[in-house]
Amino acid sequence: MNEFAGTPTRVSVNTDTSASHPPVVATTENPNLDPTSLRLLYLMAFGHDERFIGDNINYSQSYIKTLKRGVREILGTSTNEAAIAKAIDLGIIDATNVLNGFDTNLILKLSPRQREILEILSDYNLNSHERKDVGAKLGIDEDTVKTHLAEIYMKFEIKRDIKRKKWRAVAIFAAARKLNPTTPKNPPKSEHTTI
Repeated sequence: MNEFAGTPTRVSVNTDTSASHPPVVATTENPNLDPTSLRLLYLMAFGHDERFIGDNINYSQSYIKTLKRGVREILGTSTNEAAIAKAIDLGIIDATNVLNGFDTNLILKLSPRQREILEILSDYNLNSHERKDVGAKLGIDEDTVKTHLAEIYMKFEIKRDIKRKKWRAVAIFAAARKLNPTTPKNPPKSEHTTI
């Protein structure tokens, strides 16, 4: 796993392909994340697929997959969702930009189970974020996880044209959690609370 070292570097990367995306400004102590990798992470946080990202940064889709693998390795994560969440948690991606125009009160509309699912998807210590694995961790069926994710996308008002809705939902959740540490978390699972 790569260690973060060096003095903080402020990198400004213009990813503005439309008026809906402000430029990304990332602060990182990691000298191994170049501007292309930062742009990749930022576009992933907005739910763009490999084709759009490749067109935006002028690389093939196969190279984008290689670049994503390298970013996950640098960040010490095994999934794209975890890489997005960790980049936001570490301040590599500015949470304010990720939430640009998003009503953070929508987070409060999530059910406890939906928050649990987003917490699992944001956990960068897990090796898999597939629906079946999330379901197994929560003791629920894969189809139930799929239903909860669809409801999360509706509550977060994630548009139908967003290709990677799960990436966008995790980015919104991680950014809201970073900017507002009082974002409701799930209580520990116990039947009795001791005082």
